[in-house]
Amino acid sequence: MDFVKSVLITDSQRYIESMPIQIRQHEFKVLQQHEFEISKAFEKFLKAYIKQTKRILANPSIPKPAWCSFSPLQYFHKELGIDHL
Repeated sequence: MDFVKSVLITDSQRYIESMPIQIRQHEFKVLQQHEFEISKAFEKFLKAYIKQTKRILANPSIPKPAWCSFSPLQYFHKELGIDHL
């Protein structure tokens, strides 16, 4: 899975519809079967993003990788606990 375009939802009332989402049954089953692995993979990605971003903030001469540069997570540093130096 590609997590680069992940965003944080800080206001679920505002951004999540109450209308049920419809996906194909077989896709839903696959997601259910792999929920743990998907969750762990996203957690790993998020930790890597935070670690890399902190390194770059501490030393701006480090080139920023594309996967960090284009991630919407750059707009959620406060929520991720990434302090701007």
